[in-house]
Amino acid sequence: MLDATAHLPDPTVSGTRFSDELLIFCKEFSPTTHELRRLLMKKLGPAAYSKVRSACQGEARQAHPFWGNDENAEYRNVLSNLMTALKKAFPTKINTIKILECRQQPDETVTNYYTRLHLLFNEHSVA
Repeated sequence: MLDATAHLPDPTVSGTRFSDELLIFCKEFSPTTHELRRLLMKKLGPAAYSKVRSACQGEARQAHPFWGNDENAEYRNVLSNLMTALKKAFPTKINTIKILECRQQPDETVTNYYTRLHLLFNEHSVA
C-alpha cells in the first residue's frame, strides 16, 4: 500500500489536489483509518501530519464493497473530514512567475499562444 501512495502529489503544493488523489486511493485500496494515519505520517512527515492528525481519528474502515452503501457512511465521513483538513492545512500555491513570463512569440498565432498559456496555467496553478 505504501508503494501505491508514491504517485500522490506533493500536499504542500496543493491540499486540494492531494486530497482528491488520496480519495481515489482510498476508494481503490480501502485502507483503515489506522493504515491511513501511518501512510499519511510517512507521506507528509511529522510536522505536516500534525496539521491534519485530528481529522483522522477513530477506527473506521470500508464495510461494504460498494462505496455509496450506507454501511460506509462512517468511513466516508472520516475521509470527508480529512479532505477538508488537508485543503485547509495546505492551500494551493500558484507559481505566478511562470505564468507571467509566458509571452506571445512574434510568429505565434493567438490560438497557439492561448493553448500554450492555458497548459502553463493548468500546470502551475494546481487547484
